[in-house]
Amino acid sequence: MSDDVIRPEIWMHMLKAMEKCPDDIVTDAGVLAPPGCSDEEFCANLEYLDEHGLSDSGIVRGIGGKWSWSGSRITAHGISCLRDDTCLVPGSGAVTVKLDAGMIKALLRLQIDRSDAPEEQKKAVAMAIDGMSEEALTTVTRGLVKQGLRSTRDLMHWLRPYIS
Repeated sequence: MSDDVIRPEIWMHMLKAMEKCPDDIVTDAGVLAPPGCSDEEFCANLEYLDEHGLSDSGIVRGIGGKWSWSGSRITAHGISCLRDDTCLVPGSGAVTVKLDAGMIKALLRLQIDRSDAPEEQKKAVAMAIDGMSEEALTTVTRGLVKQGLRSTRDLMHWLRPYIS
């Protein structure tokens, strides 16, 4: 399957259509398919949803490339995905931690306040943090996570309570 066939605008439309009747099996392709969706896109995106546990379609690509489909139903995981506004591309392996910009800025300011830097420098840095764009804050946060992991002296010992 190529990336141009599996597209979020198609599979999200399908998932939302299935969510409207979560206890039923949707057998009308016209209800699931967004306007202009080809048969190949329809089937490939249903298969994609099934592979990630978001729907149960039983869609199968047989010998010669022909698809077989008799209806689809959204799974509990699919409903959870739609209700969680951080629904990512399923199966991406991403872990999402939600911290809004205000929370990150507050955490940064707290660490600055705790530092032994001169008060004038603390105020200047705090003002710079308050004026940071979301993009700059994202870059800083990624860098802080990387630096924090590098700075954890005994990472194996520190992680032990969380993985046993």
